[in-house]
Amino acid sequence: MVAKRVRDSLPLKLTAHWEMSVTSEAVLKEFSLNTTGSMNSEDTSFMSADEEPRASVDLGDAEKHPQNFQNLKESFLKAFKVMDRELRVHANIDCFCSGTTAVTLVKQGQYLVLGNVGGL
Repeated sequence: MVAKRVRDSLPLKLTAHWEMSVTSEAVLKEFSLNTTGSMNSEDTSFMSADEEPRASVDLGDAEKHPQNFQNLKESFLKAFKVMDRELRVHANIDCFCSGTTAVTLVKQGQYLVLGNVGGL
């Protein structure tokens, strides 16, 4: 029961947190770049509301892109916390004794990030 709920819900939560993180970072970066340069309307460009947010980023080395790994870690933790909270509100689900369900595996080069949900 827990594994099925996690399988159906967690990927959507993780994607939502990741996209929010990447989009927020892109907007802040764009704002920072625009405020350091000219503020003419010709020189200023913000991401349009019609544009698709980037769902993934080519991470390369952790040394070159430490913020991407931090964003990914925070996205995992937030999504897992929300998922745990949702599981606890169901009286017929025993999320403490049900074990751990591996839900996500991300590998970039030699780096492996494994996320899982389970009781403490």
